[in-house]
Amino acid sequence: MKVSLLKATAFLSAAVFAASVGTANAAAVDSDNGKCRGTIGKNVTKLASTVSKVFDGCVKSAVKAGAGSCTTTAGADTKNKVTGTKQKFSDAVGGVKTKCDATVHAVTLGEHQICGTPNGSTITDFPGVSACLNDIVDKNVERLRNALLAPDYAAALADGTKLSGKCINAIGKNATKYLSTIMKEQSKAVKASDKIGGDSNYSNPGDPGGKIGGAAAKLDAGLDKACGTMTSDQWAIVRTCDDDLAGAKACIKAKVQAIAEGLIASAYDQPGSCPDSVKVQIHHDAAGGARLSATELDVGFTGLGHNAGVIDGFQGAVKLSCGAAPNDCTSCTVESDCSEGNCRCTNDTTGLLATAGTSAARTCQNPFTQDTCGAGNSCIPYFGPPLALSAGGTPTCVLNKIGSELVGNANIATGESDTAVNNVALVYNGIAQDRPCPTCESGTCNGGPRNGLACTVDGSSEIYGDVSYDCMPAELANISGAGLPITLNLTSSTASLPAALPCDVPGPSCACSICSIPGNAGVKDPSNTPCNSNAECTAIVGAGSVCMT
Repeated sequence: MKVSLLKATAFLSAAVFAASVGTANAAAVDSDNGKCRGTIGKNVTKLASTVSKVFDGCVKSAVKAGAGSCTTTAGADTKNKVTGTKQKFSDAVGGVKTKCDATVHAVTLGEHQICGTPNGSTITDFPGVSACLNDIVDKNVERLRNALLAPDYAAALADGTKLSGKCINAIGKNATKYLSTIMKEQSKAVKASDKIGGDSNYSNPGDPGGKIGGAAAKLDAGLDKACGTMTSDQWAIVRTCDDDLAGAKACIKAKVQAIAEGLIASAYDQPGSCPDSVKVQIHHDAAGGARLSATELDVGFTGLGHNAGVIDGFQGAVKLSCGAAPNDCTSCTVESDCSEGNCRCTNDTTGLLATAGTSAARTCQNPFTQDTCGAGNSCIPYFGPPLALSAGGTPTCVLNKIGSELVGNANIATGESDTAVNNVALVYNGIAQDRPCPTCESGTCNGGPRNGLACTVDGSSEIYGDVSYDCMPAELANISGAGLPITLNLTSSTASLPAALPCDVPGPSCACSICSIPGNAGVKDPSNTPCNSNAECTAIVGAGSVCMT
């Protein structure tokens, strides 16, 4: 049997990082500093809009031709529009036409302290500010556009209705308009605050004029018109961040808003300290053309359990240690975090031991410690809520427990991470073919030990519904004993159980077998305890138990 997970995970965008930590340099903004800040904000907005429009042009040409590569700014910028806009930015902020001076505008410069790339550990002058922001804007808009569109251009050209091509172009065009509106309106709000001597630290101004909300409504209307009558096959050609109209509108707006607000934050506030934690969201490689991430689960060499999707949309968090400030946040160690409600005590995995008189599941907050769990017990983090699988007539529910502290590094400047997760897969008999795991429906658990008790949705299965850490499977349904070890590398890689034991001829080697009862190598243990060696069986089942092959 093959059990593997393929994941491609980006940790955090540089723009979001810049927005996530404030500085201690707050000061009132005078008119001179206001002009300098306004110049930076204007150029950041202009560059973001230009990069996105360049992608629009590339995508439009590729749709028309039935082929094209629009995945990088450099590849899409055939007329050097981005290059020219970057040069104007550099000239206006620290260059030949600069409106910013390190002495006169010390308050503004003081809010720009570190940039991971391309300037090393510190920003000391305005040329450094413009170089840093040119890079941040380019990279983040490029990432945004790749998250929003990865079309099958040949199929779009062959689509006799032309609907898929119209939808592809509409997504790009409306995303660009929404991005530009958010950034322009929030820049205006900061400018208005600066005029009255507001605080130099950045604070998200929201939508004071209501125009951002109006732009969101126009995006919805634009996609309704261009994409509203498409079939599922046509959505598979478009390949955006969801596979139907409602989902696409929601995720496009969310992704554009996150990048737009992060970039505006970067224009006014690049802090001198690194974040101590970040959130990580995992998506499956959804069917029907959704453009999420290349995350895939294979159970078995073929069959219904092969090429399955993992739980979609579950969010975790990790703690970071990046060293003393100032530094560029490019080498941060990673540790487990329980802040997303993903941790349970070893003596209370189902969360039944809730506070008396409440229906809420009990959680713990400090991984791999006793925490509130009591003597002899430990607080264990889980890598996602229960995972529902059903193949070959056998429904199963899998809990992915993190067995020991994470090992890895994160580069917050580039948004990349290389982190190993010591995952232990606990397999449970499923409730039913169409509902292997307990689900979270209308705020209550359906099935499992906490049936009818309160829950919060922590992820979704495309086939089997919403799942929650609050709705765990019953311990008595465990058919894997201590669990199956799988080391997950959160980069573009695969992770598999070791296939080192002989299986029935003519099959390939197996990842695991079953322990025998003590003293009888031919009779399996009633608990179906999996094993890779005799030593495991001795430790789990008892002396005389062997690993049956």
